[in-house]
Amino acid sequence: MASDSKKTPITTRRGDGGYTSLWGGAEVPKYDLRPETYGAIDEATAVLGMARTMTQHEALRNHVVDLQRDLFRVMSELAAGRPMEGVNPVDAALVRDIEARIAAVRDTLDLPASFTVAATTNGAVLDMARTVIRRAERSCARMLHEGVIANQDVLRYLNRASDLAFVLARLDEKLSGVPYETISAADIE
Repeated sequence: MASDSKKTPITTRRGDGGYTSLWGGAEVPKYDLRPETYGAIDEATAVLGMARTMTQHEALRNHVVDLQRDLFRVMSELAAGRPMEGVNPVDAALVRDIEARIAAVRDTLDLPASFTVAATTNGAVLDMARTVIRRAERSCARMLHEGVIANQDVLRYLNRASDLAFVLARLDEKLSGVPYETISAADIE
């Protein structure tokens, strides 16, 4: 049966000149700090999606989808330059929430004081998400320092999000029964 609704176009050709529109209509080069930052977050959500679909562990899947939802919230604020109508702003409460999630997962793990190396494919995917989030965090720090954004909770949240990805990688290994590898300072001398 045919639908009466018009389908959203995928190809718009608006970006063919190397510019993109922010929410609110302002046009910026595609390499501008704003799309660079929310693009890295978008990349992280895609990597997290891979981890979510790969895991056999419901608890891990739930943690990952919650993180993805939060990152969409961060992206919307960065794309709009302000909290969007109908979307809760990134604030201290969200930072406290992710800190509580990190602590809850961390409390189930026995982490060493040395570097860890992923021992499962999904742990490696979650570590990849962590590094992409760190890249977004570095871009966000630049945006904050250059006055492009004023909400420091966005930067705080991204800092914690990479920490959450780290503990989720270790949780995957624990739930899979595969111990992670460690590299000590003596190993890299």
